[in-house]
Amino acid sequence: MAAPVYQAKGTLGESLLLSVNLTYPTLAANDLLYLLVFNKATSSTITVSSGWTLQNSIRTSNGYGLINLYAKVATGSESGTEAVTRSNAGGGLTFAAQVYSFRGDAFISIESKLTQKGASDNITWPAITVSGTERVLGAFVVNINGLNPGTPATYTNRASDVLTDGTYFELNTKDNVSSDGSVTATGGSLDEWGTFHHSIFNNTPPITTPRTFIVN
Repeated sequence: MAAPVYQAKGTLGESLLLSVNLTYPTLAANDLLYLLVFNKATSSTITVSSGWTLQNSIRTSNGYGLINLYAKVATGSESGTEAVTRSNAGGGLTFAAQVYSFRGDAFISIESKLTQKGASDNITWPAITVSGTERVLGAFVVNINGLNPGTPATYTNRASDVLTDGTYFELNTKDNVSSDGSVTATGGSLDEWGTFHHSIFNNTPPITTPRTFIVN
């Protein structure tokens, strides 16, 4: 069984209002979808459509709001746009959303996940649990008011978007691995950055051969 692979991203949605639209990429049933949302309003909550499950949330330390990462397994019917809302616009501050897809088998799952945040040139993704072979590691980063962040060594940059205020959304992956460690890249914002590190695998049940009994 092969490891899952990154497929595509949607079109970045950005707004200063109470609602922003995510746009689905072309996908298939059982694709694992991630939704990355950045809300620069500090005293505001985020609401997404049913089906999405919150995986990680980063409340920034320097007053730049909230970064949430959600996931769901696609039914195959998702297409077009979908609204994400917040409780207030925080004086017209940035609100943005992006969708990413990974493809595996019908049992694609998230094995482990951790976050980190900081305000330095050095961006860090923490070490996560990898308990077998044929994993893909997803390293997400939101670099707030910063430059284009670097890519961790041995990872491949898969998606990069920049907001009007200069904030970057990026996804890097390391494919078909059986181990992991903490990784870093340069170019982190001195305002703040937040990272999400996930291990994704096909949690396929083992094939068992039925036993045959001969009765004399």
